[in-house]
Amino acid sequence: MAAAGVMVAFHSCSQRFDGWMGRFTAQITREWALLAALSLVAASLRIYRLGSPSAVSFDEVHFGVFTSYYMRREYFFDVHPPLAKLLLALAGWVLGYKGEFEFENIGESYEGTPVPYVGLRALPALFGTFVPAVLYATMREGGASVSASLLSAFLVLLDNAHVVQTKLILLDGPMIFFITTSIFTYFKFLNLRHREFSPSWWTWLFLTGASLSASIGCKMVGLFTILTVGSHVVIDLISISGFNFPKSYDLLSCFQIHLLRHFGARAFALILFPFALYLSFFWIHLAVLNHSGTGDEFMEDNFQRTLIEIRYFDTITIRHRYTRSFIHVSEKDLESSATPLVSAVLNRSLENDWIVEPTMEIPATGRGRIVRHDDVVTFRHALTNRSLSSSPNSSPYAPRFTTLADAEVRDNSTHFVLVIDEAHPGQQWLSKVGPFSLVHKNHNSAMVTRRVQSMVQPVATLSGTRHFADEAALWLVEDLKRSPDPSGQNRPRRIEKAPVPMSFWRRFYDLQYLMLDYNADITDSHPYTSHPITWPLMKKGIGYWTGPMRDRSQLYMIGNPVSWVICLAGLAVYPLIAAAFAIGRRRGLLGSTSDAPSTIAASGIFFYIGWAFHYFPFFTMERQLFLHHYLPAHIFSALVTGSAFDYITRRTRLSQRVKMAFVFFVIAVEVAGFIFISPLTYGTPLPSGAAVNRRRVYSSWTLQHIHTI
Repeated sequence: MAAAGVMVAFHSCSQRFDGWMGRFTAQITREWALLAALSLVAASLRIYRLGSPSAVSFDEVHFGVFTSYYMRREYFFDVHPPLAKLLLALAGWVLGYKGEFEFENIGESYEGTPVPYVGLRALPALFGTFVPAVLYATMREGGASVSASLLSAFLVLLDNAHVVQTKLILLDGPMIFFITTSIFTYFKFLNLRHREFSPSWWTWLFLTGASLSASIGCKMVGLFTILTVGSHVVIDLISISGFNFPKSYDLLSCFQIHLLRHFGARAFALILFPFALYLSFFWIHLAVLNHSGTGDEFMEDNFQRTLIEIRYFDTITIRHRYTRSFIHVSEKDLESSATPLVSAVLNRSLENDWIVEPTMEIPATGRGRIVRHDDVVTFRHALTNRSLSSSPNSSPYAPRFTTLADAEVRDNSTHFVLVIDEAHPGQQWLSKVGPFSLVHKNHNSAMVTRRVQSMVQPVATLSGTRHFADEAALWLVEDLKRSPDPSGQNRPRRIEKAPVPMSFWRRFYDLQYLMLDYNADITDSHPYTSHPITWPLMKKGIGYWTGPMRDRSQLYMIGNPVSWVICLAGLAVYPLIAAAFAIGRRRGLLGSTSDAPSTIAASGIFFYIGWAFHYFPFFTMERQLFLHHYLPAHIFSALVTGSAFDYITRRTRLSQRVKMAFVFFVIAVEVAGFIFISPLTYGTPLPSGAAVNRRRVYSSWTLQHIHTI
């Protein structure tokens, strides 16, 4: 009888265990199925028309050419850390890209070029694909229901702004992905507090540190994510201490060994380890970019000394520092004019080559052949053999620059004083760096040019100015070559200078300072800049690309109005929920701390703090700001909205069926909003100007082709 009783009990326990395992397995299968479905939908929204437009769009003009520089291993400077750019370069290398394309102008066509632009765009799209799934998993780790988690995920999944921002060659896709993984991994770590110092506890703690490092490694906005997590770490450590601070200040009695272990673990995994990873991004960046390039001019003198000194009779190209146009003479112009005007063009050609010649005797060899600050020089055009000159009859305030044959040279009309910007007496002239002015000897005016409109007027004329501080008067030597002259006597062989050793730490420090300094200095006016106070309402978007008038197509970065209104409502409602939660806890109306609504309220407060950290610092910045700067904060607003919905529905005890029905209704409305804005998201042609105008929710949206018929 006893044996039979034992068998019955064992069989009953076995059935219960099998039932529990079945439910657990079914739940896990359902969760993975939802994650896969979210990722598939997100992928389809980004793959659709990934190659459209087949032209350079907005900041692809910057981040695309950076990829080209990586392929050519030419040093460049950017205000953002290098991780996302390195990932784009890795994608380019895998695709066999050699860096032949310059990404010079917005609207420049990719067709017929060697750049694998669809493959490069696929990398940010891949990162953006997994963001909604990570948001869903984060909500679930925070204790939210399936319906609330789906609500938060779809608020981002069906948002037009996130789609367009992650389907171009931009940095935001990887950055937003790593921001979301930082929060997800930290929540996984917090949920293992009952298994502290276990292998899984350590794993998720280090993954949090790695994600934080990767987020700031893409853009400095990741610093706000670090502040979000860091503030909670401080609160968590205080909670672990139990507020047991004795009146005596004995360190060991105040912070006990257990607390010190927690502090040490977090300091190592969330500070030292991420910093080491952050250093590695720059080490790889500097190791790859070991050739001289456009970024040399930003670095200090020791870095610049690794470049080539310019000597007399060297052949150079002279590029304007800001318009990037070259001083140019066309052979065709020489056929129609005896004194053709010198112009500035964007394209590279042999007609941009000039030979630097002295106006005094120089030694046959040695360092006396180096061109230096305040030297008086002449420039002979390499193809036409004519000298750069300024018309003797032209006004000193608006001189004309021409070329003259040797027999036509009169007085000092071809003499220019080389004035290197912020140079000391006798400073040598270097390629790539050291902005300089060319001041004409006769009328004492510096050569200037203004911005070249490549799509309208590809050639700009040169003029003069007496305002030597004018930035339009600054030029750089772009290319340098030492080809022998006909006699072969006066042309020295190229002498390569050995690089001056600089420690990695010094270069790392210089880069951090320059990134912050130049980032804050981006204050130029821009037609699409907007104030942070307008971002949650999407009062102004960004025109990324404008297509031909015949099909009224354009790429305009703007969000889904339905999604953003819902998120704004969530942000408005949640402070009331937090206040009710605090009052309820104080009066003992909410039950134990393990109660699900209490957990959701705590998670929502964390998300709200994250939103504040990613939004309010922009109010203190004077640099150019755009709507896309709000996207990380929008991520947190979606999490806040999901938490608010979950808290309200749990406290009102709505059934799961009712909650899911409401969420599906919201998703349906979001789909309608997404489809309505989608022509602006994908650059789809519209039938009329009226159709474009109907999609202008605010009159402040600067859409194109509105008045066409």
